[in-house]
Amino acid sequence: MKIKLALPFVFALLSMVVAGLYAFSGQGAKGDTAVTNDPVNFFQGIPVSRTSNSGLINTNNLSVFGPNICVDYGDPFSPLNSPWAPGPYTYQYQIRIPADYPSNILRVELFDPDSINQTENNHTILRSDTAINDGGLSVTVNKQCGSDGGSADRKDVCALPTDEVDGSGVPIIDLALDEVNPYWLVRVDENRGTGAAPGNGGCGTPGSYDSRYNTATLYQLYYYRENNDGSVSRVDLTSYTGQIGDGIRDTGDHNTDMRWVSPGTEISFGWDFDQPGIDVPTDPGSATSFEIDLTQDIPDSITNPANNERIIFLDVTSLSGASNNSFEIWAGPPDYVNTVPSEVNARNLYILNNPGSHSAKGVKVEAIIKNLQQHNLAGWAYGRPLLTVGPEYAGQSLFISAYFDNVKLGS
Repeated sequence: MKIKLALPFVFALLSMVVAGLYAFSGQGAKGDTAVTNDPVNFFQGIPVSRTSNSGLINTNNLSVFGPNICVDYGDPFSPLNSPWAPGPYTYQYQIRIPADYPSNILRVELFDPDSINQTENNHTILRSDTAINDGGLSVTVNKQCGSDGGSADRKDVCALPTDEVDGSGVPIIDLALDEVNPYWLVRVDENRGTGAAPGNGGCGTPGSYDSRYNTATLYQLYYYRENNDGSVSRVDLTSYTGQIGDGIRDTGDHNTDMRWVSPGTEISFGWDFDQPGIDVPTDPGSATSFEIDLTQDIPDSITNPANNERIIFLDVTSLSGASNNSFEIWAGPPDYVNTVPSEVNARNLYILNNPGSHSAKGVKVEAIIKNLQQHNLAGWAYGRPLLTVGPEYAGQSLFISAYFDNVKLGS
């Protein structure tokens, strides 16, 4: 089953409820002493993207608004004044590790975990090898945010067309959409907010880019263990808080804008051929980095008896600010860190030009039913997977709904 999204840069939250399926009932608890006596149920989530195995970003990514904004901008739950979920709200993801996963290390990477936007509008775009060799495109082309696509305003998204697809999203050569690179990504966050910074909860946009409205986002990794009495405890592993660069909450010195990073690891910033890796630290008190040693860090993790999968969870919570923070999640073995770039456009091209070079090796990153928040980069309709409906769903009901950016829909 597919849902079509055809509005450019519109936040869409997809909600799915499958009757009879439930998550860990103790997920809202914090700390390694949090205990629930409720049973653990394993289930399918919603894949974060069509291309989560490789980490390619081409039509959409995850997104969350700050707590100091209105719900009409597209996030119905994160704003503190939400009529559906008043107060702080957390989006939850599960990272499913198959029994035959070939590595002892699980590396979790975050794309652009900050909400900082660069100023530069003029860019030299590189095309993929296939578009050059089979599509007749030049190796490079110069384009500018605004006149050639996206917005020239630093407050807004700029995704420049690479000309590898036509205006309706069809590749110019006989390939699937995920085999070409439709956009050169410049900015993916949206600077929003009104009133005294970091925002008064109303709908509004600063007159010019104002980092004081940027959203600080907390990313927390943890797992569950089963105790001798049958109860379940949450065990926190590590966390990272994305920067906003306002000089008050932080200085933005982690330089994570438009990068894939794995906080706290030896090479947290990746390797970009022209510079060494840069340290991106985890939050104080973290027990591990974002590279999890499966033999030592989660020795007592609950295992799904149906397929021997282990699951690590990731909570995403916006702490302050009003802006839209776009990000993405990938998890898999760390066997690529000395070959695959961390900058998003360089990585997209490397993945396309070297198939299989950045594989999750069966690890799946999914939004926990019932909510998946999406930020649409494409100006045309595209399909995305929501759920594999197997025979175990016989007799159950499946409900799918969507919540869109009411401000843009009404303009």
